[in-house]
Amino acid sequence: MKLIQKNIILPLICLSFLPIAPVFADGHMENWVKAARKEFASKQRYPRSAIDDGIEGTVTVAVRVNADGSITGFDIRESSTHSILDDQVLSLLTRVDPLPALPGDAMSHEFVIPLSYRMQKGAEVNAEVKVESNRDTMKSWAKAVMRRVARKQAYPSHLLDQGIEGVTKVELTIAANGAITAQEVVESSGHAQLDQETLELVARINPLPPLPEDKTEFTVTIPVKYKVSK
Repeated sequence: MKLIQKNIILPLICLSFLPIAPVFADGHMENWVKAARKEFASKQRYPRSAIDDGIEGTVTVAVRVNADGSITGFDIRESSTHSILDDQVLSLLTRVDPLPALPGDAMSHEFVIPLSYRMQKGAEVNAEVKVESNRDTMKSWAKAVMRRVARKQAYPSHLLDQGIEGVTKVELTIAANGAITAQEVVESSGHAQLDQETLELVARINPLPPLPEDKTEFTVTIPVKYKVSK
């Protein structure tokens, strides 16, 4: 799918996730809008770096879809004023594409949706990468991995809103070139959606930096923590 971003207009800050305003009064289209809104809400992520810096805002997006629900384009109508939040739009649209097929004989449709990023509670997303080695090369490798993980971590927004937290431990097998060749949740957080987010994080960080020269394969267990402040 090729999505084209156009026309970033004036910024607007909004404090809550607002519903998509239905264009048609027809009940079938209203039901479609509700289903689309639910899909967006379930796939939205709050970037770790935005959480760490307390960044909040709303990105208002116009989305165009075909009859089969495939997304054909979008415009950012109102920026959040924070590039880290605006940059989430493309990845979110990729995760929700395709949406449900349009009802009736509708061949295409455009709707506007505000994507709100607001922390009702404090939160923390963190991961530790530790290696049992006295060698500087392995310690440097572990630090490089932690930096990559930190850039890609996020908290599913709906789980953050619900106060769902936990620690997922994932075991990674890493080839000499840094490619992750196997991953397994070895200790669940107790929440399937947090465990799934951790596996999706693994996909986002793959490949990792290459292993030090004498390593042909390496296995590391990484605890990924999702914490909501009380």
